[in-house]
Amino acid sequence: MYRRWSLFTMPPVVLGGVFVVCAIPAYVLGGQARFNEKLAREGERLRQLDRARIAEEK
Repeated sequence: MYRRWSLFTMPPVVLGGVFVVCAIPAYVLGGQARFNEKLAREGERLRQLDRARIAEEK
């Protein structure tokens, strides 16, 4: 009897599909780099607010 799928072939195919669905959009759209840049800008903005608040308290 010929089986197209088996326990040995299905997990790599499913995991490969999940990887493609997750990795390709992140690579194509550059999502990680933009997220890191936005996070750095937001962190710097919050540090400036904290410095201003500390300076007001003194």
